[in-house]
Amino acid sequence: MESSAGAAPTIGAFVTSPARGGTAWSVAGNTSGLINLGNNNSTATAKFGGGGSGDVPTVRGAAVISDGGTGVWQVRIDKKLKAGAPIRLGVQQAALRVGLNWIDRAAAGRAWFIDSQGDVYNGNRLESETGVCFGTGDVVRLRLEYQRLTFAVNDKQISVWLDGVRGEVVLAVQLFSKGDQVSMVHQAAGDDADDPPLPPQQPPLARAES
Repeated sequence: MESSAGAAPTIGAFVTSPARGGTAWSVAGNTSGLINLGNNNSTATAKFGGGGSGDVPTVRGAAVISDGGTGVWQVRIDKKLKAGAPIRLGVQQAALRVGLNWIDRAAAGRAWFIDSQGDVYNGNRLESETGVCFGTGDVVRLRLEYQRLTFAVNDKQISVWLDGVRGEVVLAVQLFSKGDQVSMVHQAAGDDADDPPLPPQQPPLARAES
């Protein structure tokens, strides 16, 4: 089945074996010089902006989720500085080159994400414009289960999902403005993965800075 978008489902039972990755980010390859890590590597700050033909400042989570497995992540947007310079949160196949711009054709079927304007993508293909933006102070939750990726911003569940998330995947974030900063506040995988409550949504939901 191809990646598709639709109304958000009720979350079912976990079925995969336990695995945890802590709350540390990692960098790799050329992106190691584009990101500063702090706070025991749980906070990532872009040293340069992304876009153009170069690598995008990108960080990954440590937990590798098997094909069809379950993962839950919460990421706090500490700083989003520029309108028009998105922050993208999603999962990418573990073998995909870190720093590849996710809207490159090579990322189709290999990266699935939401951006700070509330747009949901499968690689370079726009699946849905949800209108649910996020910016400084918001917490974004991603949940992967049965090859389906769902999203929430603070305590608002987004009524769109992505199906067809295949292969071994990891959480990843792409930053497009120097000084943008994110912190991983929760990462868990497997049938013991907990899902802490998210903070209440703060108005306005659609932020001008996004």
